[in-house]
Amino acid sequence: MPTDGVQVWGDRTRLRQVVLNLISNAVKFTERGSVTLELSLADDVTVSVSDTGPGIPLQHQQQIFDEFHSSDRTMQRGSGGLGLGLTIGKHLIERHGGTLGVRSSGAEDSGSTFYFTLPRISSREPQTEQLLTRAVDQSLIVPSDRDDSDDHRSTILHEPSVDLQIQPPGAKTILVVDDDPDTAALNMRVIRQQLPTCRVLQAGSGTEALALLEHLRPNLVLLDLVMPGLDGFGVLAAMRARAATLDVPVLVLTGRMLTEDDLARLHAGVAGILNKGLFNANEILEHIDAAIAQRRKLGSPTQQLVRRAAAFIRAHSAETLTRDQIAAYVGMSADHLTTSFRQEMGVTPMAYLIRCRIDSARALLHESMRSITDVALDVGFADVASFSRAFHREVGVTPHAYRRSKRH
Repeated sequence: MPTDGVQVWGDRTRLRQVVLNLISNAVKFTERGSVTLELSLADDVTVSVSDTGPGIPLQHQQQIFDEFHSSDRTMQRGSGGLGLGLTIGKHLIERHGGTLGVRSSGAEDSGSTFYFTLPRISSREPQTEQLLTRAVDQSLIVPSDRDDSDDHRSTILHEPSVDLQIQPPGAKTILVVDDDPDTAALNMRVIRQQLPTCRVLQAGSGTEALALLEHLRPNLVLLDLVMPGLDGFGVLAAMRARAATLDVPVLVLTGRMLTEDDLARLHAGVAGILNKGLFNANEILEHIDAAIAQRRKLGSPTQQLVRRAAAFIRAHSAETLTRDQIAAYVGMSADHLTTSFRQEMGVTPMAYLIRCRIDSARALLHESMRSITDVALDVGFADVASFSRAFHREVGVTPHAYRRSKRH
């Protein structure tokens, strides 16, 4: 590697990130053999990273610079794709006045060489200075789905001049904010499976969410309310106080029993409020899709009444409730309530009542040894037969089978 003090125009940190990304990819796809870093000098400076891995088919050598592309050969090796690193790296090198490319014969196990060029100081044209100034004013972060990246994310995001680039133009980004890793992982998995073009990021606390939102404008925030430290209410208030996030849609997904005061704090700032455990994956996705599209299903006053009705049902689900009683509580006609409730929540008020009771029953079946009959009566059903039918319809198994599954 030459050491004659050649100089290039650019930013050390940004260029180092590109090199490390190329090395990381090479190591990932090289099960045996070697990875070589080389610097060569001509009119331009060329940095090359070569590996003895599977090689890249000729027909894929341009496509790999597209976001999320995976060649069949790399997928067969179980390594996944090259992600957004090449796409963003290519963009960053081009903004430095250079090029980023690949060389591979296309034959299997022939290896690959990724390289980028940079103009030397002596060969740089004066008119490129403005372009390079813009380039070095940016940092590049390529988030990973690997767990070991989470420990460094918040620290990195607080450094100055960091620009979070994580998605191709036009792609949607969803930020999942939840301190429960199991719930967050489930929601992220559902979104990734059903909305594969979306980029999904996770914040495990309110503080981490705000750190991300300093550098990220997502298309949707899926927000839990109950978190240690800065809770969901605090996150929402901070978002609404910032011009950059003022109009970002927020979908609340919470297990909290909401009060009238809670609803007043949430009403003006969220696209929807869903209780955990009451909606299946497809229903949650429908709400996500509507929130991203910012489709207002109802006018604000009616929406507020529906949310009050939902909170009332949740709080009084173990009691004998009728549609007329719920409608009277919020001052609507029963028919208007049913129509409006279905528009906002996706189900009728009485179906929502059943789901609340079933959710309570699942907790009792899991945590107590009370009889099935006692559980049915405790959560608001008039008899065990109607409870068993409703439970099987909502959960897919009988109450007895559900209890057995939770004991093993």
